[in-house]
Amino acid sequence: MLIWDNAPWHKCQEVKDFLNTDLGKRLWLANTPAYSPELNRSGEPS
Repeated sequence: MLIWDNAPWHKCQEVKDFLNTDLGKRLWLANTPAYSPELNRSGEPS
């Protein structure tokens, strides 16, 4: 699993090319908004 924030550099051609390789196709991508402080779990009790 790969979690990323949809930053522009995550969408460059080099990343797209990698995701089209056999190894890249084995990844499951979980996209989050570019700015999402509400998803930051720091400070919450464990």
